[in-house]
Amino acid sequence: MDLMTPDRMADYRKLLGKNLTNALNEQHGTFELYTLAKKVLFQTICTWSGINLGQLTEQEIDALTDDQVAMFEGVNSASDYLNGVIGRKKAEKWAQELLQEAREHPLDKDRNLALYAFATAKDTKDNLLPLETAAVELLNIIRPTVAITVWVALMGRILFNKTEVYQKLANNFVELQDSFIEELRRYYPFFPMIPATSIQDVEIDGYLIPKDSWVVLDIYGTNHDARSMENADSFKVDRFVGKTKQISYDEEYEMIAQGGRDFRQMHRCAGEWITLHTLRVFSDKLVNDYTFSVPKQDWTIPMNQFPTYPQSKVLLFKE
Repeated sequence: MDLMTPDRMADYRKLLGKNLTNALNEQHGTFELYTLAKKVLFQTICTWSGINLGQLTEQEIDALTDDQVAMFEGVNSASDYLNGVIGRKKAEKWAQELLQEAREHPLDKDRNLALYAFATAKDTKDNLLPLETAAVELLNIIRPTVAITVWVALMGRILFNKTEVYQKLANNFVELQDSFIEELRRYYPFFPMIPATSIQDVEIDGYLIPKDSWVVLDIYGTNHDARSMENADSFKVDRFVGKTKQISYDEEYEMIAQGGRDFRQMHRCAGEWITLHTLRVFSDKLVNDYTFSVPKQDWTIPMNQFPTYPQSKVLLFKE
């Protein structure tokens, strides 16, 4: 959380805007928004974290990017799981090498960057964290940011498959942008549910959940519950107008797509603000700065995998 200061978030947003503009400017013809997004997000979060990719080839960068993707897509099948394990091992080896280099050649001016923060992090006995531990923590910055690719693809689906949403947002972008983003997170939660085991007996609404019970938090069902919101199965661009700041910074359970309650004390995603800034940059570029044609494609979202996104990975055409 100490890395997520307003100044550092501003740095991230500026860097992402530059990288996304460069990537979109290079596109001519049909391209996959999903593939473009994962490359841009990996490049951006690495630079923001203090990682220099300048000495790597494009093929090496693509391989490192795919390692990150394999980790969050590795829940769909046995083969996906195996790819995820392989990707994790390769990514951890890469991260350990980066951290070792940062320890051997520390730069004081970079100590507010993630690479150096974890390279110099110490345990309660004032010892440097083991490289293996520090590498996992560094990847916990990089991998979830690349995973926002899924939400970018879902954003593409709602914008370019539902033209009325695109038009309404474009007509009043300043007022509706953040509401659109919160509605996107509500309507398409990254994971539809989260399983866990209860660590003690607990009673909820008169129902006893015994210790060691298998429990599932139904995020999709909660965020589509007609008892708590009007037209819960409709995508309403203006649903959260006037409430977006409270949802993202103050409210503890209004939006559970990335956890709940206090950021530092409970299970709430430290990358929630990176997510919001990422979706702001992408929505701005896709709606305001470029014009695309939309080829015929398969907009189906498979319901037997998660995270899930459109089958065609959002095909767009740019002159």
